[in-house]
Amino acid sequence: MTRSGLRIVPQMRRVFTALFLAACILFAGCGPSGSNEVVSSDDSDPTPPAGFVLTGSMNLYRSGHTATLLDDGTVLVEGGGYVVAYDPGILNGAGQPEPVDQPWGGCEIYTPTSGVFELCAPTDLPVYGHTATRLNDGTVLIAGGEIIFPVRPPNYFPTESYLSPGGEVYSPALREFSPTGSLNTPRKYHTATLLSNGMVLIVGGYDAAGNPLASAELFNPASETFTLTGSLNFARAGHTATLLGNGMVLIAGGSGPGTTLPDPAELYDPETGSFSVTGSLNAARTSHTATLLNDGTVLIAGGLATGNALASQAEIYNPTTGVFTGTGSLNSGRQRHTATLLPDGTVLIAGGSDVSYNALSSAELYKPATGTFTSISGLNFPRYSHTATLLGNGSVLLAGGSDPVTGTGYAAALSSAELY
Repeated sequence: MTRSGLRIVPQMRRVFTALFLAACILFAGCGPSGSNEVVSSDDSDPTPPAGFVLTGSMNLYRSGHTATLLDDGTVLVEGGGYVVAYDPGILNGAGQPEPVDQPWGGCEIYTPTSGVFELCAPTDLPVYGHTATRLNDGTVLIAGGEIIFPVRPPNYFPTESYLSPGGEVYSPALREFSPTGSLNTPRKYHTATLLSNGMVLIVGGYDAAGNPLASAELFNPASETFTLTGSLNFARAGHTATLLGNGMVLIAGGSGPGTTLPDPAELYDPETGSFSVTGSLNAARTSHTATLLNDGTVLIAGGLATGNALASQAEIYNPTTGVFTGTGSLNSGRQRHTATLLPDGTVLIAGGSDVSYNALSSAELYKPATGTFTSISGLNFPRYSHTATLLGNGSVLLAGGSDPVTGTGYAAALSSAELY
């Protein structure tokens, strides 16, 4: 399959729809688990739980996916999907076929009032490391990422893997995707930020050869096209992008060329279409989180620092001064975690991994008033590279992710979800 063939999205989607439906019949683990408690099954808005409680499981095992809150209060889960297959040529210690994760396309919709994930139709191509951005009209832009094409049995490992050259727009009304314009530079592990003017800023990421990018693009929803804008001063991937109260976008951290971690942060100005260097992080880091707080400052937490060490001390970026200052330290250093601003102004830090990619179940709350982190009861399942979505009732949906110990197959992906 050539890269030009990727643009034949409708035909390919029909093929993957048929394959996915067949996989649901042939392979175990495709359907939602009946062991996870559904928090609510009526039509009222459920009361937020105390601590972490399980909700319905996803139909696919997912890691490196996205989760987007839609206008009707449901959540679109997209990409990073796998079904469990068994390779007769790979046996475990008991002489049984070893489970492996077969990449499959297909989005899901989570409904908070029922606690159930429902598959979208038609399915889309298996992709991960992409971005999902809710646009002002309620549709969702899916941009970039890496496509994995699975092969048929008995070899369940993918034979082709390369970057998606374009984007798709998801329509909640139709529950389907339509192709949009092509990226000027295919990329994965980039960032996408909805600007005040309704356009989407796509920044950095890795190219097909695994090199961090300095280029940036703008998606125009009216024309459904991507156009180049100014370039970063420092190429980076795995960074964060935060829309500030003044309409500018803070780009912080990430991985640079080789093993470098750029500590200078940058600001994107939509008025000029250019990036300018602002203050530097006290600890360069990648795979961290950035959370806009209610006072307009930005909390930078966790991540992997120079020397393959976890960055425990958090930092606060002040847009007025352009300076990063230290704040409290995490009780558990972590990377690939999630950080969610709660309605009371605190920040929920959940899951992640240590430097050896051992998944963590620990969680903590950051209190801006005191600049301190407090440990709370942990997740039901350790996970990293999961998603965390603030729901309309103030609870947080945490879904999927990876855990090499309890996950299935080579991707170690999880189907479980829980609410905080």
